[in-house]
Amino acid sequence: VLDGVPQGERPRKGGAISLAELTVGARWHDQGTKGEARSFLPGDLAEVLIYSRVLAEKEATAVHEYLAAKHAKLAASLPP
Repeated sequence: VLDGVPQGERPRKGGAISLAELTVGARWHDQGTKGEARSFLPGDLAEVLIYSRVLAEKEATAVHEYLAAKHAKLAASLPP
């Protein structure tokens, strides 16, 4: 879910993921023999939360509300 809108899904195998396999703030393109990070986010990230499972809709709403309250001053200081 991104900004309250469900996003596409890709088939994933269950199991552990290492931080070396995580790309934040860019899109990972893996077309060919060597992947690379591209399409970088032109901004800042205030916080990244990673869960070991998909959150239920009620849980996701609670997290969204918590983060909105936690970062309200930051959000208010940003340009429109």
